[in-house]
Amino acid sequence: MSVDGDCCLAGFRSAGALRDGTAVCVRAIQPDDKERLRVGFARLSARSVHQRFFHPVNELTADELRRLTEIDFRDHVGIVLTVGAGSDERLIADGRYVRVVSGGDVAEVAFTVRDDYQHRGAATLLLRELVAIARERGVRKFVALVLDDNRQMLEVFRRSKLPLRESLVDGVRHVVLNLDLPELARVRRRVRSFDLRNAIKKQWRRFSDDSTRDRRYARP
Repeated sequence: MSVDGDCCLAGFRSAGALRDGTAVCVRAIQPDDKERLRVGFARLSARSVHQRFFHPVNELTADELRRLTEIDFRDHVGIVLTVGAGSDERLIADGRYVRVVSGGDVAEVAFTVRDDYQHRGAATLLLRELVAIARERGVRKFVALVLDDNRQMLEVFRRSKLPLRESLVDGVRHVVLNLDLPELARVRRRVRSFDLRNAIKKQWRRFSDDSTRDRRYARP
């Protein structure tokens, strides 16, 4: 992705709505969101914190706030939902993906939703936006680690209509979402099949040529 494309995404902003009709602003996270993020985190219950981080976290440090808000929008993309405007703007949810390998096509995705806005479609809205962004930027798979008792987050993934694989290890579900569009996936399968057939044909021709040469030089 070009630098101009990164800057364009960093300025992304649109209007959205939760399932109950609550109007929200859907936008890219900004460096000046540190205080909004800190306040939003403070409103999370201990259960929500544990489900997101897998261990107790009392508050976000200055380094963590910087890492979560000052991002490159290439390998690390963050989108937030806010309500209110101006000095009254409040951050109610955030979703982000981070490429597993810089420039790679697999990214880890995660979401945080304030308790008073859960069960209203916030994570679903964020996932939809992140999938669209990721597809445009060459990400083909999302991976996520979700505690097995976090049924709400698991249902968001399962209801996404994306091809999904799950495995369970020690109470943690490893979720893999395939972001390939159906037609693109079919094209990739055809290309792989074509490459495999060509490789088999080349190998067979090489074997046939070797066999012919062996017979030609074999002594009676």
